[in-house]
Amino acid sequence: MALTHFRSIPLIDISGLYDDSLVERQRVADELGRAARDVGFLQITGHGISRSLRDGLIRQARRFFERPLHEKMRFYIGQSSNHSGYVPEGEEQFAQTFRYLRERLENGSLQLPDGAAGLSSFGHGHRAVKA
Repeated sequence: MALTHFRSIPLIDISGLYDDSLVERQRVADELGRAARDVGFLQITGHGISRSLRDGLIRQARRFFERPLHEKMRFYIGQSSNHSGYVPEGEEQFAQTFRYLRERLENGSLQLPDGAAGLSSFGHGHRAVKA
């Protein structure tokens, strides 16, 4: 897969996914597919998720990542039956060459402490070093 050169991260309005028109839904799906193939990541608008809910998600994620390591390890992904949980810094490796110096929280149906909402995939401190 060859990624194209780009000057900005694609910003895609996905509100058309809720449209009654199959043509409009397909147009948005094509735009999402193009961004994923050509750039590898994207931003979305038109999702209908309120600013307060998004801000709360970020607050909860920060609270989780501020916890001491031993507390976060109670949710270690290696103990999960559905690939949900905490991934400690340095555990992920890319192509036998780089270790990611980030911690991450993957969520399927993970129940976090203090009633915190689960996070789909939320990371902290994204960096990579040679393994």
